[in-house]
Amino acid sequence: MNASHDNRIDKNKKKSSRVSKACNTCRVRKIKCNGKNPCESCAHSGVECTFDDRRTLRPTLYKNEDDIRKDLRTLTTCVNALSKLKSIDPAKLDPLVNDLQSKLSGFRNDMRLTVETNKVAEYDVDASIETELLDSDPIRFSRFIDAVIDENELKPVVDGYFGLYSPLSLLTNQGFGWLFKKLFNSNLDHSKVKMTFYLYMRFFDLSNYCSNQTTKNIKDPLKTYKEEYIPGSVECTEQDIVDRMLNRYFLLLDMPQDKTIEFNDPKAILSFLNEQIDNVRKFSTLAGTSPQMLGSYYEVDHILSLLSKKCEHILRKSTHSDLQISILLLGQIGYSNDRDENGHGREVISIVVQNLITAGLNRWEYYVGLDETTANNYRLLWWRSVWWDRWASVSTGKPFMIDEKISFCLLPREWVRLGLNEQMSCEMLLTTVNFTNESVTDEIFVDVSQHVLSKLITIEFQSILYNNEFTDYRIFSSKYPFFEKTLHDLLSQIEQLIWKFAKLDELMKPQIGDLVPENPRFHVYLTMKYCNVEALNMIESILIRFANSPRTQDKNLIKKLILKHRLDIFKISSESLQNLSNIKTVFYNTEYSKLITMFFMHVIIYSIDNPACNMINTIHNVCTIVNNSRLCSQMSAITTLNDAIRGTNGSNLPTYFSFVLTRIFLQIYMEKRNITEEYLLSELAKLDKNSESMCRDILDINSPCYTILLSKIANSPLHTKILKDVNRVTKTKFMDNFTPPVSSSGTNSEVANNNSGSVSTVSNPNANSEVFTTLDDFLQMNAFSEIYEVLWGDLDDSSPEIHENSKLAE
Repeated sequence: MNASHDNRIDKNKKKSSRVSKACNTCRVRKIKCNGKNPCESCAHSGVECTFDDRRTLRPTLYKNEDDIRKDLRTLTTCVNALSKLKSIDPAKLDPLVNDLQSKLSGFRNDMRLTVETNKVAEYDVDASIETELLDSDPIRFSRFIDAVIDENELKPVVDGYFGLYSPLSLLTNQGFGWLFKKLFNSNLDHSKVKMTFYLYMRFFDLSNYCSNQTTKNIKDPLKTYKEEYIPGSVECTEQDIVDRMLNRYFLLLDMPQDKTIEFNDPKAILSFLNEQIDNVRKFSTLAGTSPQMLGSYYEVDHILSLLSKKCEHILRKSTHSDLQISILLLGQIGYSNDRDENGHGREVISIVVQNLITAGLNRWEYYVGLDETTANNYRLLWWRSVWWDRWASVSTGKPFMIDEKISFCLLPREWVRLGLNEQMSCEMLLTTVNFTNESVTDEIFVDVSQHVLSKLITIEFQSILYNNEFTDYRIFSSKYPFFEKTLHDLLSQIEQLIWKFAKLDELMKPQIGDLVPENPRFHVYLTMKYCNVEALNMIESILIRFANSPRTQDKNLIKKLILKHRLDIFKISSESLQNLSNIKTVFYNTEYSKLITMFFMHVIIYSIDNPACNMINTIHNVCTIVNNSRLCSQMSAITTLNDAIRGTNGSNLPTYFSFVLTRIFLQIYMEKRNITEEYLLSELAKLDKNSESMCRDILDINSPCYTILLSKIANSPLHTKILKDVNRVTKTKFMDNFTPPVSSSGTNSEVANNNSGSVSTVSNPNANSEVFTTLDDFLQMNAFSEIYEVLWGDLDDSSPEIHENSKLAE
């Protein structure tokens, strides 16, 4: 029966490549199409019948057709053997069926060893050559991302907080398909699922809105400030705008204005920004959680952010190298890093790196003739830039800008006194570093820890992530001759890297001191934990590739390793969240935002995979963190979309995302544990009343958590695409029910601030993409399960499932 099913699938695939006249609607609904225009099905349903003119025939890029024919003969022999069976004898049938299925699954994989050069040269298809080489097989490059990724869906991952290998792949089609498959497979009230799905769509809309606003800020920061705070009738030069910004800044801080800045002087701007970090930190503490004071704080932060963007503009246009600029940038980058719209400051770091290499600070010969104080300061400058370069890479998954082979600078004198030198390997550093030495100040502890961490990240990228031995597409061939050796080498590299992180943890942890956000040792320790989690996450991506390869004999071992890494990620993230639960001020909440968000998402992802386990303590930690973020995000002061993002370049987005993800987890958890909301709340109340209150708000769609998400935000491109798919699935004009902004030609800001007034019906949604949907629209959809099946029915988590072995999580 299985063989017959496989044959039927094979025939259907051949037919689908020949039926080039099937209309788009019939393709989506997976029904027969007679190929006419309009086709019989569309004519009967009264929907538009369209045809896709794209080429349907897939190219062949591989050599060795004779080998392919041999495999075909083998497959034919298996099929003939099955057809001769008079009765179904499992003892005889199963081995043949397994052999046939193995041959079928490895059929295309075997071609990957060789590629026909002239066919690549003549290649003329929309999909990339890399896509064709993988042949659309389900080989994933991370837990949620499929081999074939639409560029628009990939963008929020590549440009997002953590890069290509991050848990933000939840924002891809594959990612939120995985999330909602968990919900749709539950027995929850369907309206609750629809509400959650709607909130998720609205988060995409808010993200799109914030992205547009951030792009405007980056493009012309001073113009952005003028539009927001200066009447349009007032004529202003750029210098006038900067003067007004400074005047407003000192007024908000209740300080005398003792500074002026030339609008086109990057040194003056950077010097001012560095001087103000302590002032902003103190102001944040005074602000507490008062809505009015928080609003002032965010305006202060907004001014500093726009000045920083203006400085970056000037520097990007500059062609000369200036060491003073690099020194000032490194002083600012620790503060601005978490406020950067991409969350990693890679562009700023590239300016620093370029300046230092151009000057020659990477070579020890540069220091000949300098006085020792100056030379030592420059050495420290160089090695700090190496750290920030590595940090940018681990935050994005992208390669280094500084090649370790060109770093010939001596270590700072204070590090050498600890017995270190620049030629030490990571292993040697880990056995030499002694943080108990009385000469180790907070500054030295942070710098040396980052230096060792830089070495660890270098190993991770060079030995694993960017090692062609582990990433070559030929590994996916079942006839790849070195698979066992390659896997052995990979596992050896992984084991060594994990040991080194554990050793660094062992060295740092006893010397941290107070677990408070203002402690620099605490910050660098959590940064190390972040890098450890990201390393494990990237390693999992590599292991998933190997687990999805045609070689079956090692799959169980690989899957066990993936499960172990997921549990390790969960443990590290949970412990880190617990340590971060004491952050109560907006300054440090923003400073730790990247770390909190990443740890949070890993905890949620693991918890959603394990809803049958008792995770009350995890829910308590999650709700504590979310509540702290809410208190520090001026939620009660937010009345418009501009309020939601002003001053933080969209840094409130992680808070809104955490609300929605927590809601998904709680709903799945209650359903799988077969408990009521009242019971869950009573259990949380035993631990903490604030956690109980936060949990109650998360589950209540009318709570302030979702006020902005439920406002009239124009639909994002992804949201609009899904609505068009709804039209095709339901064969209705569902999009016609949606309303446009009050002024279809108005800006997003005008739409955001106009929450009342009559609206007209969209008769042609394609003519106006700025439409918005309401919660009632989603609740009235009757074909929700069918819609999900069409949009994400083929998506599943190809990596191993976690069962009760995760009880250790608690």
